[in-house]
Amino acid sequence: MKKIILMILAALAVAFAFVSCEKEQEEPQDEPKRISYTIVGYTVVVEPYNIVIYEYDEYGKILARRTIYNLREGETKTYLSAPGLDNMAIYCTNEAQTKFYKQLLEKWEIGNDISVCCYYIEISREEYFSYTTNN
Repeated sequence: MKKIILMILAALAVAFAFVSCEKEQEEPQDEPKRISYTIVGYTVVVEPYNIVIYEYDEYGKILARRTIYNLREGETKTYLSAPGLDNMAIYCTNEAQTKFYKQLLEKWEIGNDISVCCYYIEISREEYFSYTTNN
């Protein structure tokens, strides 16, 4: 009888030991910062039309793709980036679709709220459609 009581007590002690162990709680990880940026319509070189914006993480993975079909002078579009934004590529064309442009922004250029206009590097029609339709 004593053996049975000792076994029951041992089993209860083991059960209480497992129940009293707390699960380790995972520390909440900080979500990557999101950045607000504004696309501004300028006509210095070209009136941007069909603007396609890609947001990339540090490994080159596409985080977001945004399209603005027409942005007139003085108009703006403001976006909150996807978490983990490291760089951006912005492509646009003029309304007649005779000239095509690309603008690249790195993390250090994005920083805080920014205003960007796409007219920096002229690219070919084929490059524009390759970049904007295959991704």
